[in-house]
Amino acid sequence: MDACKKASEVSITHYPLHAAHNAAFAGKAALILFKLTQNIVYVEAGYGLYKQSSDMTVDSDTDHSFHAYGFCGQYAELLYKHNRQLVWVERWYENYIRSAQMSIDLDPPHASYAYSYAGNAAKELYEKTRKQKYLENWYDAYLQSAEIAETILPKHAAHAYMIAGRASSMLGKVTRQKKYNSEAIRCYQKFIDYYTANPDPSQNWVLERMQNNILFLKKFI
Repeated sequence: MDACKKASEVSITHYPLHAAHNAAFAGKAALILFKLTQNIVYVEAGYGLYKQSSDMTVDSDTDHSFHAYGFCGQYAELLYKHNRQLVWVERWYENYIRSAQMSIDLDPPHASYAYSYAGNAAKELYEKTRKQKYLENWYDAYLQSAEIAETILPKHAAHAYMIAGRASSMLGKVTRQKKYNSEAIRCYQKFIDYYTANPDPSQNWVLERMQNNILFLKKFI
């Protein structure tokens, strides 16, 4: 890790792209050191290195940059699970959202998964703070994930729609706006449609629950 970090520092002025890539290598090495030692300080160091690398390459190497932002999201999630500080959930969300937004056209599967990981962070923020904006972020991120994946990752899309439906139904309760209940029904139906066309006995209990949820929500639209 130290050698890559030093190489990055030495080349940052004259060879910034080289420096950015070395910072990412150092960030990857930091995670390996964490796995060997379980010392969380390596994860925080790795986060900083990947963040530097991603910020430096937004324009010069976009493919590298959005992947690096994804690693920032991964490291931030690890840090939050270790120290339970909400600032790390915010960074978990922000970096995955950035990664998703940058990769929509370049790598749609990556974008879809990154949006869902951001949605997980938003859900955690909502559960810890009960702030409506995080509930909206949870819904928006999973809806984006589902829409991107619908033709390329249909199974993932089905599950993302189901989670977006859950968030939308909760928004309906919080805001008392019927539009969110209607949207939840639409999302749940997407899940039902997928498994109707692609039967899977392990999902039968989920299908039944979604059907019951739709029946319940119809009372409030």
